[in-house]
Amino acid sequence: MPTITLDDIAYRYEKRDIFEHLNAQWGDKTVVVGANGAGKTTLLKIIARELVAQSGSVRFEGRTDYRAMTLFDDKILFDHLTIASHFEWLCCAYQKDASWLDRKRSTFAIDDYWNRCPHALSAGQRHWCATALALSVQADIFLFDEPLCTLDDEHKKLWFSIVDDLNVAVVATDQCHHRDRWHAPWHCVSI
Repeated sequence: MPTITLDDIAYRYEKRDIFEHLNAQWGDKTVVVGANGAGKTTLLKIIARELVAQSGSVRFEGRTDYRAMTLFDDKILFDHLTIASHFEWLCCAYQKDASWLDRKRSTFAIDDYWNRCPHALSAGQRHWCATALALSVQADIFLFDEPLCTLDDEHKKLWFSIVDDLNVAVVATDQCHHRDRWHAPWHCVSI
C-alpha cells in the first residue's frame, strides 16, 4: 500500500500558523475534512510542492522525489481545445496508441463531451473532464480539492469506482458536513 509521510510540517500564512508540528502517515486513500479556512487546500499544495513548508518534509514511499498530480479546479483544460485534443496530447506525450484513447473514453464515460470544447460544457461536465484528464496522467500521488463538489450523483459513483481501484496514493479534501459520503477504503482525517 502506498504511503505518504508528513514529518513535522509547519506552515505560517501572514501572522497565522496553519500547521505546527504536523505529523501523519497516510495510506493509499485519504480524505482530509475540515471547515473553510482550516488549511485543507494549503496542505494539498504542500504535498504537491506548490507551497514550501517553513519546516518539515513530505515523503512518498520514503522518497521526496515523487510525481504529484493536483486538481484544484478545471483550469487544466484549455477552452479552445476539444476534450479529444486534450487526451490526444497526453496520448502523444506518453507514446500510447489509439486503444489508450478508446479506454479513456470508455472508463470515464466522456463520449458525449469528446468533440466539445470546455466552454460549451456545464461546470459539472468541465470538472468531470478535468478529473478524467488528471487521472490519466502518470503520477505517484493524486491530489483533489473537493473533487465531488460539482459532480452529479452518477459521476460521483463513477469517481469512486475509478479512484478506489487505483494502486496509487490519493488525497482529497472535503467539507466536514460531507464526511458521511466517504466509505472504505477511504480513511478520514480531520484538521
